[in-house]
Formats: sequence, structure tokens, C-alpha cells
Amino acid sequence: MPGSLLGTNVRRVEDPELLRGAGTFVGNRAPLGVAHAAFVRSPLAHGLVRSIEAGEARRSPGVLAVFTAADLGIAPFHSFMVLNAACARPPLAVDKVRFVGEPVAVVVAQTRAQAVDAAELVEVDYEPLRAAVDPEAALSADAPLQFEALGTNLAAGVRSADADPLVDAARVVRLRMVNQRIAVVPMEGNAILAMPGGDGDDHALTVYVSTQMPHGFASNLARILDIDPAGMRVVAPHVGGGFGGKAGVAAEHVVVVAAARKLDRSVSWVETRSENLLTMQGRGQVDYIEMGFDAEGRISGMRARVVGDAGAYAGFGGALALGPTKMMAQGVYRVPALAYDVAAALTNTAPMGAFRGAGRPEAAAFLERVMDLAADELDIDPVELRRRNLIDGDVFPYTTRMGTTYDSGDYRRALDEVVRLAGYEQLRAQQAERRRKGDRVVLGIGVAVYVEVTAGGGGQEFGAVTVDADGGATIRVGTSGHGQGHATSFAMIVSDRLGIPMGEIRFVQSDTALVPRGGGTGGSRSLQVGGNAVRAAAELVWDRARSLAAAELEASPADIVATDDGRVSVAGVPARAVTWAELAGLADSDGVGPLAAEVDFKQAAATFPFGAHVAVVEVDLDTGAVRPLRHVAVDDCGRVLNPLIVAGQQHGGIAQGMAQALWEEMVYDDDGNPLTATLADYGMPSAAELPSFETTNTETPTPLNPLGAKGIGESGTIGSTPAIHNAVVDALSHLGVRHVEMPCTPERVWEAIRETEAAGGRQPDTSIWREPPAFFADLPTPEAAGRPEAADVDI
Repeated sequence: MPGSLLGTNVRRVEDPELLRGAGTFVGNRAPLGVAHAAFVRSPLAHGLVRSIEAGEARRSPGVLAVFTAADLGIAPFHSFMVLNAACARPPLAVDKVRFVGEPVAVVVAQTRAQAVDAAELVEVDYEPLRAAVDPEAALSADAPLQFEALGTNLAAGVRSADADPLVDAARVVRLRMVNQRIAVVPMEGNAILAMPGGDGDDHALTVYVSTQMPHGFASNLARILDIDPAGMRVVAPHVGGGFGGKAGVAAEHVVVVAAARKLDRSVSWVETRSENLLTMQGRGQVDYIEMGFDAEGRISGMRARVVGDAGAYAGFGGALALGPTKMMAQGVYRVPALAYDVAAALTNTAPMGAFRGAGRPEAAAFLERVMDLAADELDIDPVELRRRNLIDGDVFPYTTRMGTTYDSGDYRRALDEVVRLAGYEQLRAQQAERRRKGDRVVLGIGVAVYVEVTAGGGGQEFGAVTVDADGGATIRVGTSGHGQGHATSFAMIVSDRLGIPMGEIRFVQSDTALVPRGGGTGGSRSLQVGGNAVRAAAELVWDRARSLAAAELEASPADIVATDDGRVSVAGVPARAVTWAELAGLADSDGVGPLAAEVDFKQAAATFPFGAHVAVVEVDLDTGAVRPLRHVAVDDCGRVLNPLIVAGQQHGGIAQGMAQALWEEMVYDDDGNPLTATLADYGMPSAAELPSFETTNTETPTPLNPLGAKGIGESGTIGSTPAIHNAVVDALSHLGVRHVEMPCTPERVWEAIRETEAAGGRQPDTSIWREPPAFFADLPTPEAAGRPEAADVDI
């Protein structure tokens, strides 16, 4: 073909049906006779369940059943990955509730309204207990225990056995910061439809579920409920956003399937917005960072002490502090010595899951915040300080002090490009002029450079390509796209290789009956493993097609080419050609089988995208209000196949990262009651609050896969949050403000200004640092812990 389709802007082929309202979300499915579930949830963060009285609910109109834990008899389980085996969760609370919103019973009725009404009639007698809400306080000696048999609220932890990394420092900069808990808030919450007897197929059970990982969901559900996997079909139709929050099997999923099987009737459950806010949350770390510098402003060492909030039942999000955050603790910088201590705490809050970036944004946040604090204390420009300490571009592959091996990178190039595009020097001049004039609305400029990990551990993915009888092609793949543009990107790969027009390429995913295996979507893995599986399958199809065409056209296989009009011809003789439909027929008649190929592509290791962001904000010194003005991002995800899709991922990620820096926070009171459980209280921004984003890319291909691709789905989130956070603090730095906790709300900004003024023009050290809790010293070393670290997590 005359030119490659790869690397060009191609509009997404999956969007029209969504724009026309033809989406197939779980909640849209209403098979004949379907029943509906509604959950009775705990109003207490911590308490004993003394009794459950459901008689009146069972007698309510339309009610088919009310189930408690005793009725269903399901063993406690872990939803995704195991942080602590002793903290397994019962799908319905047995004798104790451990967070507000924990399901205690389920009502199944003929209509959703009947189920909700009856759930209000279930009476639960609770004995309240003290709650442990703050993760640091939860690890104190007198904290109420979530699991008495465990004897502690420490779900997992480890401390470094290395020598003091700060011993050679001429100057040490210290920062304690909170990476706040936030809600995932996908457009569609959790949703499931369980159909015993199948959906017009030969399966004993068909499940439609809003999930990122249909095959993983199927295998986990089969294990939890002791179901024969061969008799179960799991389908993820259109999914209204996942962002890491739909990576596992939720307690409600298990209950709905169990109830459907017990009733031998289809049962549906679609989560309400408040239910989703109560139960789907991520982030949640407290970071104590000490960074040492020599006399020239070069990093001499770093000590990180991190508390991860696991929430109730040792939610797997608590493991991210032990895994991805630790993996990426060194970031883009040369750090000669590094110690990393981490504790994951059980709290009486929602079990912690993942949110876009899953442990990597937390590492970038504390690194970039402490670098800006150091720039201020050392009186070095933030960009210059970073340049002095970046890992050089000629040393890759590069292994960090944490043992993480970066595949490829050119961090200085990304930083130089974003500084150029933003007009950094001009921005500094504008800032100085505003300060000189005494403006009460000041300018802040924030910089962040990051590296992250995608396709953790490398991994394997299934891909298949079949040429159909009509001359089109069908792709089957084990990834599970829900907004990332998989149908477009994978069709581009096949069309580029075979010449079949994209409009004639069908895309099949997210159905365990049609796709035999797959890892789903998470950790920005899909293009690099799924795309390369499809690429390899297309290559095999082309090899066989070329042989078939050569025999038919009486030419050498080396002379056979694919044309851009969907034919296969002899090079230089376009009249001598066959169509793909004819080739499909030839394949069917040669005794070998269809013109098709299946591949399980294996990538040996993770890839490490990187980038640099510059954020520009205005801050009103009288009100504390922050207004983002510009955001410039240069993200490097290796080879770019479709710039339009990459830009879309950058924009979405930046929006979510900006929201964490400025607005979003899941707040609990001292008794564990959530105070932000509706969108009237939770700071969810709209497009009106966001500026236009200026995005571009550098391209540093990875050597780990033939496409040279890395992930892009989470990069925008990882780079944007610290850049915006730094911009807010930078706007106030001339006043002596050195740190503001996220989200940088008007109240927090105003309080930081007033506190600094009251302290004589320098924010007190106590607002930036305090001595880490004593429990860090009691953590085991890796050798003593004797447990694997959760490093390779794809969510």
C-alpha cells in the first residue's frame, strides 16, 4: 500500500452508536420476568449486628425474597487481589459491619421500586462500636480493631533495610502531604444482570456486568460461588467508565448472582449514584518525604515513609502503596540512595480500590511537590532544579534504586518541549509584573515531570483475525474497551496490514463465549499487548493470504501486495488481483481451514511512559479562589498509532488530575460517616470549570513490543495533579506559603495565606512537616515480612 494508516488521525468508529443512543448498557437490558435487587446497607461505620428482622419486608407487595448472609451461605472472599488473607469480606455482613454502606441484606422484588420500598422495612439491630477512620490513628495502640483476631489494624507493611539515605546531604527538605481519598464517579456505576439458564444460549448461567475484565470476573466469580466455568458466560456490554473501579468482583455482584441462582430467576441490580459514591473510592495515602541535596542542588538521597489507607476488609487499593507507588518512588530523577517504608492500614471506611493511575500518581505527586519545595528553599528555579537531576537519556534501560527497570526514556526532551510550548520565561515575567503591581489576583506556574508504569509485569493477551466470506474481517481480542478507542486502533492495525477498509472490519470483545481468554483492560495495557496480539494475527493471516494469492495468480509470494482498495494483487500489475472474499473462499476449499489466525502475544516486561506538564492558574488572594488558565502537556507513550485517540486520553486524564488537585475529596467525620455521599456535596467539576488543554507528544518507542507502543490512558492524570498543585503553591510563594493540602479549595488557600501572614511571612514548619509515627520503626524488613510485594498490578 502507498502509505501507512498508523500514525494518522482516524475518528473513532465506536462512537456513532453511542451518540445515537444505541448503547447496550446493563441497565438497558430487561428480559421478560426479570426481578430487581435492592440492598439494605449499614448506617454505621463500625458495629455489631445483633439481629435482622425482615418479616414485614417479605410480606410487602411484589417481594420475592429477602436474603441475609445466613440465607446465602457464601464464604468471605477477596474482590481482586489479596492484601491480607485474614481480612476476607463476607458479601453480606455476618456479625459485624465495618463501614457505612456495607450491605447487610438484599431484597429481591418484581420491580425496582418494590425492592427499594421493602428494603426500608428491614429492621437491623446494631450495637455501635468506636470507629478508626484516620489511617495513621488506626495504627495507634488504642485504636478499635477491625479484626480482633488479627490483633492490629496493620494490613501489611515493610520497612527498608538500607542505610540512612540522607547521611551525605548538605541540605534536607521535608514534606508531609496527604494524597486524599477520592471517589471514582464513573458515568455508570456498578451494574449486573444474572440470568440462570442462559440468555437464549446453552449456558447454565449468563451474566451481563459492567466490568473492565470480563474473563477475570468470570474466573473469580466461579471460584467464589463454586460454579463450573464451562457453564457460565460473562458479557460486558457498553461500560460507562471504569477508571480502575471496576477491576474486580464486588460484594453486590456475588450476592445478585447467588440470589438469581437461588430463585432460578433473572435478577438485575444497577447501583445508584449515592451507592457508588459510598463504595467506589481510590487514592488515600499519607506521605512523609525527606529529600537530601548536595551544595549544587543535586539529589543525594531520599527517604519515603508512606501510609496507605486500605479501608475496610483490606481493600486492594491499600496494596498500591506497597506496589506501584514503591516501584515509581524514584521517578525521573537520579537518586543515589533511597529508603522506602510503607504501612497499609485498615480503617472503617469504604474498602479502597483503584482510581486512574493506581499508585503511580501518588508517587509523582510527592516527588514533584517536594521538588518544588526544594526549589523554593534552595532558591533555584523549579525547571532548573529538575534539569540538574533528571536521569540522562543515554542510560536506558535504567534500573532504579527500587529495582524497577525503565525500558526507554528522554525526560529532558519532554521537559524542554513543554517549557518551550508554555512560554515559561514569558509566564515568569508576567508573574513578576503582577507581583510588582500588587495585584490581588496572582499568577501561579506549576511544573511536573513524571514517569509511570504500564502493562505491569508485561503480560499476555489474546488476539485473533478472521477474513470473512464477504471479504471483511473480524477481530477478536481479550482486552475490554470502554471508551479507549480499541475498536478503532485495532481495526487500524488490521487495515494497515491487509488493506481491508476499516468500515468492513468487525470488532468482538468482552464476551467469554466468543473470546476464549483475555486479561481485560487496566494499567494502560491494551494497545501494547492486545494491539500486538492483533498485529501478529494479522501478519499470520497475510502470510497465508499471500501464498493463496500467489498460487491463484501464478506469481511468486514475494510479488504479492495488498492494495488500499481491499484487494490482493501482483506488484506492478494491479489488474492481476483477487478479492479478500475470493481468498476466504480459497482458504475454505484448500483443506486447511478458514483464513484466520489466533495469537497469544507475550510482552516480557512493563513499559514506562513519561512526560512533562506546565499548569498556569490564577489565585484570588482575598477569597482563595483558584482559576485554572492553561494546561500544557507533553506526554510520551512510545509510538503513537492514532494521535486523535492519544489526545483524547490526555484530555480525560488531565481533567481528572486537575479535579483531584482543586476540587475532589471524599470526606468522613470522626465517626466514619461520609459527608460527601452525593454530587451535591462531592466536588465533581463540569467542563465549565476546566480550561482548554494544550497537548502534544514526543515519541520514544519501547523495544519490548513490535509496535513500539506504551500506555497513555493514565499519563494525563499522573502529570497534571502535581503540576496544578505546584501552580497553586507557586502563586502564593512570594507571600511565604510553602504548601497547601489537596484539594486546593478556596478555604484551604485562604487559610494558608492567613496562617503565613500571622507567622510573619513564612508558613510555619509545622504546616509542612511533623515527625512520622512511631509504627514505621516496628515494620518488618522485606526478609522478615516473607511476603510478595504487590508490584505488578494492572488496574
